Amino acid sequence: MRITTATSINALPQLERAVALAAVALAEGTEIVFFDRFDRFASEEDEAAFLTAVGRLADATTTIIFGTESPVTVAHSIDRGERNVLLVDLYLLAPEGLLR
Repeated sequence: MRITTATSINALPQLERAVALAAVALAEGTEIVFFDRFDRFASEEDEAAFLTAVGRLADATTTIIFGTESPVTVAHSIDRGERNVLLVDLYLLAPEGLLR
């Protein structure tokens, strides 16, 4: 897809749209950025690509929190670079049904 200055963000494919919106959120330069329950990607590869892109776009001192139902599934595919990554599976910590 050719992107021009007239291209609407809604016209972008899912992965590219998600990365563009994440870049806008990260541009604020806040210390903590929370991405809550993003839409399920077409593939685990796209999800890992999104997580990797966000990690690369954010300053190394920025804490990034992803609220997703499958952090462990794609964790092995994330290019972490120099960033420390901690995975917390709240589904395992909460009583059954609490988070669903």
